[in-house]
Amino acid sequence: MTEYVLDTMALVRLLEDSLPKKANDVVRGAEKGENLLLVPEIVMGEFLYIALKGRLETDDPVATTEEVLMHLRSSRFVSPVRMDFSCWEAFIEVGLAELHDRMICSVAFARNAPVITNDKEITSWGGVEIIWN
Repeated sequence: MTEYVLDTMALVRLLEDSLPKKANDVVRGAEKGENLLLVPEIVMGEFLYIALKGRLETDDPVATTEEVLMHLRSSRFVSPVRMDFSCWEAFIEVGLAELHDRMICSVAFARNAPVITNDKEITSWGGVEIIWN
């Protein structure tokens, strides 16, 4: 089973069912049991923060976040990931200035997993494989 790390935008687009083809193919593979989508804790934090701040198109941000958490909790192909010591060791090596991007890429780097993202800083870094279009 191949692991892929989702960044926050990828998680939002996954939930909206609006990922581009290449990223969507990875998700379809995960639904078939071929891939596992990893969601770093920082991504969960960012998602919940932007949702509760009203930055998503929803009438009830609290209900939406509760629904998303329930959906992710019951998913067989999406797994939350904590940063263990191997991730923190990778954090030292990852050459990204922005904290959240650095944490996301540290998880990917430590697990040798591609990142599903369209984030320009991450894609221009070149330290991890990128999946998007």
